[in-house]
Amino acid sequence: MRAVFRLFKIQEYQTTYIGIEFKFRQDYIELVKSIGAEWSSGNKVWKYPLSRECLDELFKELSPYGYVDYSDLMSIGWKSSRALPKRERSKIELNDQQKGWLQKFILVLRLRRYSESTVQTYGSMISLFLSYNQEIDPTDLTDYDVNDFMETEVLGRSYSASSQRQMHSALKLFFHRVLSKPMLMDTIEVAKKPKRLPRVFSKEEVRAILSRLPNLKHKILLSLQYGCGLRVGELVLLRLEDIHFDRGVLIVVAGKGNKDRRIKLPTKLIPRMKEYIESYGITDLFFEGQNGGIYSAKSVNMVLKRAAERAGIKRVVYSHMLRHSFATHALERGTDLRIIQELLGHRSSKTTEIYTFVSNKLLDSISSPLDDIL
Repeated sequence: MRAVFRLFKIQEYQTTYIGIEFKFRQDYIELVKSIGAEWSSGNKVWKYPLSRECLDELFKELSPYGYVDYSDLMSIGWKSSRALPKRERSKIELNDQQKGWLQKFILVLRLRRYSESTVQTYGSMISLFLSYNQEIDPTDLTDYDVNDFMETEVLGRSYSASSQRQMHSALKLFFHRVLSKPMLMDTIEVAKKPKRLPRVFSKEEVRAILSRLPNLKHKILLSLQYGCGLRVGELVLLRLEDIHFDRGVLIVVAGKGNKDRRIKLPTKLIPRMKEYIESYGITDLFFEGQNGGIYSAKSVNMVLKRAAERAGIKRVVYSHMLRHSFATHALERGTDLRIIQELLGHRSSKTTEIYTFVSNKLLDSISSPLDDIL
């Protein structure tokens, strides 16, 4: 049976140390003594200087002999000795071995047909992780190294809960598919997903926004995103061949999850779309950037932001609100939730059900008891 070494804070003569507690065995005593630990007669445990570097050293020396429980020390706000200065984060350098691991990981992602944006995101996260653990062979990495990284780089740099979950997913895939150590990530906590309601526009706000778009291209851009409930990535990758006016449908090709889906075109928008195609000479990409190529998601957000400002909308807006608004307004019109799920391309109905909490349909059927009193 492997040993368990418990590490915790102890106080001795107004100095704080790391206490080392374990089941009595002479060879373990010799081990901690060889590391440089001393006996604390007052606390009846072995002691070691308290610092992040010392904790790193203890874990490195003790982990080959047993499980190291350092949970009582994780609340200390240390800056790890391996923390990357901000100036270095933008130009991460990996050694040849690490580059090999990273290339293998990216190949796994592409063979599994992850979207290119996910490949880039996950790849940059694993690159950061490998750079952080520059001194350690990836095959020797432990849960301590992962927790150390998550605490210092993810929590310490104030990553959002969503980014933390992405980092966890990237690491889990890296350890499972590349390093063949799937069990390691089972001990790493996953950030709880916040339960926030989607932000939506009212129908009046959508009307006001669209009316403040004198540019035909911008009007078609936002009208199509709202009218079909498209993700911004689907909107900017839309091609002329994906639009079938004779059938009144739009085909989203390889949307999120690499799934195709059909969406009904808004009938009143079709004549304006044909006018736009003729005016701009559209032959391939339905929306091109100013200098050709794909229209950027940032530009879509900027178009919406400026139109919202002209419409007198003061709160923060972003293009995905148009997709949320499409789903909410469709639900309020009586569209079945299952149909909305298909139109949005959601894998689970639970994802679509969130709009029932945003819609006014249920609230309008409820009267407050205050109305009976006033």
